[in-house]
Amino acid sequence: RPCLYDAATVALWQAEVGDPPPLIHDIKGSKSAAERDYLDWCGQQLAAATAGICPTAAAAVPTPR
Repeated sequence: RPCLYDAATVALWQAEVGDPPPLIHDIKGSKSAAERDYLDWCGQQLAAATAGICPTAAAAVPTPR
């Protein structure tokens, strides 16, 4: 099972969607529409988190002269 079910992620999904996330037991194989929606949403959360830390990471690296 993919690691997409920590308490914070599940709570945010439920707050936004109103239902618990679908359980995906194996990342391989075809997915239902609900499973694809959850995977897409998780990807969007990851992208937002990554974008949020990029400025901090860039600021920590000295600019070459």
